[in-house]
Amino acid sequence: MVAKTVVVIPTYNERETVASLVEAVLCCQNELRDFSLNVLVVDSGSPDGTQEAVKKLAQRDSRIQLLHVGERGLGLALMTGYEWAVRSMGADVIAQMDADFSHDPRDLPKILNSLDQRHDLVIGSRYIKGGATRDWPVIRRFLSRGANLSIRLITGVWRVREWTSGYRAFTADLYQRLDLRRIACPDYTFVPALVYEAISKGARVKEVPILFVNRYFGDSKLQATRYALNLLRHFLLASLGNRRARLRRMP
Repeated sequence: MVAKTVVVIPTYNERETVASLVEAVLCCQNELRDFSLNVLVVDSGSPDGTQEAVKKLAQRDSRIQLLHVGERGLGLALMTGYEWAVRSMGADVIAQMDADFSHDPRDLPKILNSLDQRHDLVIGSRYIKGGATRDWPVIRRFLSRGANLSIRLITGVWRVREWTSGYRAFTADLYQRLDLRRIACPDYTFVPALVYEAISKGARVKEVPILFVNRYFGDSKLQATRYALNLLRHFLLASLGNRRARLRRMP
């Protein structure tokens, strides 16, 4: 059975790269036998012409859709995109990646082909053997490694090394098991929060190595201080809630 796969790409002011990225993603179809690729661009009201660029592509290729969200926020865009992919596009598999070529489309077949009967969430990882970053500012490397270490310390889940990567794929079956109310974070916190929620629902997680390249066009939308505070608050509360739930289940 061929799994209908929707690649969700959140955007805000990505006109310079979005068209070439979407085309590169769809070119990966040649390497995929068990997955049929579709692309959903979720744009948060970009004023730079991102939506117009995607509309032109969608007119030529029915596999491409554009979804507009009124408010900014990565978490909000992803939650809206996931729901649209499953409910309106009939996705069997959801993939996610950035729009700025920090995530190499050539890694997409490797990520998708790692979804199997033993794994229902696959993460493109910078922090396992074979993974790496290139041209990333020191402060961003420090923030990323610090965030991943903090999450592992707080949750006690050490088998996952890369929580904050936005390059991933998971099954629609897993998505439907998640309690989205527990991870309704409007910002970047949503990305690692989904991993923890998935693990709490019994997800079988696999990491595959990727090279993350710092963006050459546009500006990062990450607000580091707010993200760090929201991340710590979410995982402290989520981890405490899970521990209380386990205690209640004990005889």
